[in-house]
Amino acid sequence: MFSIEFFPDKNFLMVTISGTITLEDSTKIMRAVVEHEEFSEQYNRLYNFEKAILDWGGDDIQALIDFIRGRFENSNDDLKVVFVNSDSTEQTLLSLYLSIAPQKLNRNFNLFKTLPEAIEWICKEE
Repeated sequence: MFSIEFFPDKNFLMVTISGTITLEDSTKIMRAVVEHEEFSEQYNRLYNFEKAILDWGGDDIQALIDFIRGRFENSNDDLKVVFVNSDSTEQTLLSLYLSIAPQKLNRNFNLFKTLPEAIEWICKEE
């Protein structure tokens, strides 16, 4: 369902997700990430959805944003969050999320079709 890898030398973590993912699954994954012993709020985040099917509706997207907002109220404004997925349906759902999230969450978001592009962006110093 998901795995978490930490790259402290590059200041990011990567969550690789597979299978069908609901809102409930998404919040469980978020909890697992922040409760992991290696987690730091300073880490940028890469969510790899290449092998995932997102079972989210519009209300689910808003609920996920509200969950994140409640959990990470004092998050770093420079934090980068990037999603990876090349499937057009999942890209549409992630794009919808990205059209709402930046207005409510203080983060720098991006969406890429390939993992190398996403890693390059998340590691790039501003």
